[in-house]
Amino acid sequence: ILWKRSRFSDQEFCVRAIQVSLAGPVAEMLYSGDPYHPGLVAEWANDWNTAWELTETMFSSPRKRIEYLEAVTLQLYRRLDAEPNWSALASLADHLLAHETLEHDEVKDIVNDWIH
Repeated sequence: ILWKRSRFSDQEFCVRAIQVSLAGPVAEMLYSGDPYHPGLVAEWANDWNTAWELTETMFSSPRKRIEYLEAVTLQLYRRLDAEPNWSALASLADHLLAHETLEHDEVKDIVNDWIH
């Protein structure tokens, strides 16, 4: 995701970037039905590490950082699990399984079918 940094304060940018970092693991949790901790799955290590590094400016305590990341993960889980987000997510995942990659316009079309 390319954002103009000038649109956000440093804090707002970190919050959004953390959400983006954890959205992939959350989507995979929902699609697979396996609600693993994103910090404990090898395939998600890069996402978790990115989110972890972004919390460094927000919290000095490692415990607070973990609590924050777990809370964000739960918020994303609930948001993506709700309709129409879940239907759009499942449709995207089905298309990715069938085609391996999707172009921007394809993603837009799939999501627009569910979220107007």
